[in-house]
Amino acid sequence: EDRHRNRIRARLGLDVKVNDEWNLGFRLATGTTESNGLSGDPVSTNQTLDEAFSRKPLWLDLAFFGYHPEWFKGLDLFGGKISMPFFKPGKNEMIWDSDLTPEGGAILYGKPLGEKTTAHLVAGGFWVNEESTGGDTSLWGLQGYLKHQFDKPTYLLGGASWYDYGNIQGQEGLATEWRGNAAAFFGNTRTNDNLFASDYDLFELFAEFGTEIARIPVAVFGDWVQNTVAVDDGEDTGWLIGGQISRAKDPRSWQFDYDYRDIELDAVVGQFNASDFLGGGTGGQGHRFAFTYVVVKNVAVGLTYYASEFEGRSEDADYDRFQADLGIKF
Repeated sequence: EDRHRNRIRARLGLDVKVNDEWNLGFRLATGTTESNGLSGDPVSTNQTLDEAFSRKPLWLDLAFFGYHPEWFKGLDLFGGKISMPFFKPGKNEMIWDSDLTPEGGAILYGKPLGEKTTAHLVAGGFWVNEESTGGDTSLWGLQGYLKHQFDKPTYLLGGASWYDYGNIQGQEGLATEWRGNAAAFFGNTRTNDNLFASDYDLFELFAEFGTEIARIPVAVFGDWVQNTVAVDDGEDTGWLIGGQISRAKDPRSWQFDYDYRDIELDAVVGQFNASDFLGGGTGGQGHRFAFTYVVVKNVAVGLTYYASEFEGRSEDADYDRFQADLGIKF
């Protein structure tokens, strides 16, 4: 059925320089929970305006330290509740939603391989869920990519990633921790006892190319992922292609984004990928169109349309979503 929702999203952050090598960061954000007393949705800071003018919650969205040693140029270490450290071509959300802030530690290293080529390495380990009995669920990631800068602004980037979830197969759905609903698996295959039927070890390949045409920035990108240990090898793959024209930065500038994705049921963990596509999760395909216009400094309007359909979930059906946004920052 059709739904019409009015929403707000508010964030307030603080980044503190402790000294030349250390910094601290904090951020509060709006968000929702579907069961009183539980935590907030990890992949959305949207707050729907409803529930009879009730007061709305604020959540701890970021709380981290950063270490940038002067004796090891190009190395950055982060720990705590941090921003997603892994590169996403075109900032796409096929594997990771843009609002996701994982909890653990990450190492980032960039090293020039000449005047125009740079190598990047990212490694991270995160605590997904801790249990008083049984094993804890974890996530480990390793990513490497190369970026070659031709004559500016033309560049080519390509790389690969490996993401390994520990102790997720046979566990309850992750949404149990914030939604209070053990049956919410966001498309991932589950057993008759409402447990994860599959393990998740993900191999990713990605590329991005950017240049200018008639002084307008353009970029194209692609992303491919496969769960190498899925219980059903017919439901283990996801892919995305997309592009961007212009860049919304200065007043009266604009930007158009497009991507198409096809993501099978167990290609990724459905709790953590895009929350707007299909309403969150896996098992579907479709288009995303987005347009942004900067009205004046730090004020932008945006229109986004998802034309998609479920495939392989309990009921195959069309899923279309239109969003209109006004964003103001300082």
